[in-house]
Amino acid sequence: MEKLKDFLRQRGLKEDIIQKMVEDKQVDVEIIPLLDDKKLAEYIPAYGDRVAVVTFCKCESGPSCSTSSPKAAKPSMVDNRLKIKIKKSQKKNIGNRNAEKEERRVEIGWKDFDVASMEYKQIRTSKGGRTRHLKLGKNATAVGRILVKGFIDHKIFPLRMAPAFVIGMLFGEDAVLPDTLMESFKLYLNDGDRACVQSALSENTTEEEHEALVDLLDREGGHTIPKEGKSLALMFQLAHKVIIQNGSYAMQCMREVVTPQLLSNLPTPSVVLSIYQELQPTTKKEETNSVRLLMQYIKGQDKKGLKKLMHFLTGSEVMSVSKIMVQFTSLEGAGRRPVAHTCGPTLELPSTYGSYREFRQEWDCILASGYMNFDFG
Repeated sequence: MEKLKDFLRQRGLKEDIIQKMVEDKQVDVEIIPLLDDKKLAEYIPAYGDRVAVVTFCKCESGPSCSTSSPKAAKPSMVDNRLKIKIKKSQKKNIGNRNAEKEERRVEIGWKDFDVASMEYKQIRTSKGGRTRHLKLGKNATAVGRILVKGFIDHKIFPLRMAPAFVIGMLFGEDAVLPDTLMESFKLYLNDGDRACVQSALSENTTEEEHEALVDLLDREGGHTIPKEGKSLALMFQLAHKVIIQNGSYAMQCMREVVTPQLLSNLPTPSVVLSIYQELQPTTKKEETNSVRLLMQYIKGQDKKGLKKLMHFLTGSEVMSVSKIMVQFTSLEGAGRRPVAHTCGPTLELPSTYGSYREFRQEWDCILASGYMNFDFG
């Protein structure tokens, strides 16, 4: 108790407070840690002094204070639980366990556009739909597997993937010729930037084109201002950075999967380029495809649908003409639409449809709308 009195005096407590604790023989070093804060405040008014006294008594009483009574064990149990929670929280925040996995579980479903509700709806299993589950790598290796399966099983080739990238992936960076690299770079650019690069390649740029070229270099991370007579070399450096360097990691990941599977079918860079030339859409192919889609759409209509279609094309629900002329347009995006001239009659048909689904969705919306409520006068 003497040590306790000395400690209280060092804390600056008044002698009457110390004397009150001494007179109360039930309050000693072992009892103080067991008192609640409200009871201890009757002796020591300041909160900081109470905390200091409890800590001092715990140190002085030693193991006996924690084992002499079941109540003394409660603080340590609470402390242990808090420590466990803190450790779990810290472990959880260290990283996402799913991020450590090398594979991703992907669900693939089929949705079709419903004209009545103007929204996409899930196709049920009974109608040929259902959700399919795939396991794919979390990096570009998964894209490589998709490329291999599409080409080997279905003869599908990704024409929107730059030829220089595909050749570099299959045969290495050194196999990419300068002309192939530059053509791939042009495909990456929009129309304005493409015209700017073309002028730079001819080493004949106007002041306005020079400013546009500087802006392009700045956007793509170039660090050199083009000088007269050196734009050609600078453009090839930029093309190499954008197509080869920026895609080097993806190229390396895909090479591990693609090269062993496709090298027998694509033995040389020239074979790869020939595929791009053969599969590249031409005006003739696009027009033929649009006519084929139109014929498929007509065959899929019932009597009510055919009446609507004839009304749209000729202004009459019955066959009142011997032929309908078809002209092709290159409309794309939101501006793409078929236009019918009923006096001819002539149909202006876009040749830019990518699939029958696009074609059907666009035509269904037109025939379902009420804008063509007219008849002959």
